[in-house]
Amino acid sequence: MALLPKKGLVAFFNDPDDLVHAAAQAREEGFKNLDAYTPYPIHGIEEVMGIGRSWIPKAALAALIAGATLGFTLQYWTHVMDWPINIGGKPLNAWPAFMVIVFESGVLLAALTNFFGMFIACRLLPNAFVQTLDDDLTNDRFALVIPAKTEEMQQEAANLVQRMGADEIRVLGK
Repeated sequence: MALLPKKGLVAFFNDPDDLVHAAAQAREEGFKNLDAYTPYPIHGIEEVMGIGRSWIPKAALAALIAGATLGFTLQYWTHVMDWPINIGGKPLNAWPAFMVIVFESGVLLAALTNFFGMFIACRLLPNAFVQTLDDDLTNDRFALVIPAKTEEMQQEAANLVQRMGADEIRVLGK
């Protein structure tokens, strides 16, 4: 699953609406760095938990521009500087003929950046410290992780999720 905080608590819910309401209330009461685990995407939970937009599209755009530039530069260097051959009276820098390779090299670099960026952003790299919260999280159960460093914060968080209808509460890092 994911790296869990050293101290905090996990609240399990059977209803996704209860999870969303508990996350909204926890954020309203000042808890930060909340995390939710669900078996399927829940619309609107990102806004409720304060999760911002991903950095992956920006990285992919940068890779697309870099790939297209490198593709054009490689062709320009090869056709104009390194191995100039006059083909059919065309100029050496016949840039319209370069566009297919420019497009393909840009798309290739952007796709590779997306692929590896998702591994990094989703923390899917091999890690010995990953632990499973519950086997039912991938089936029909929902969890809200609230990092709480002190005993007082843990007690506040436990009271909050109990009020919000948590089915089970587990304390992390006793």
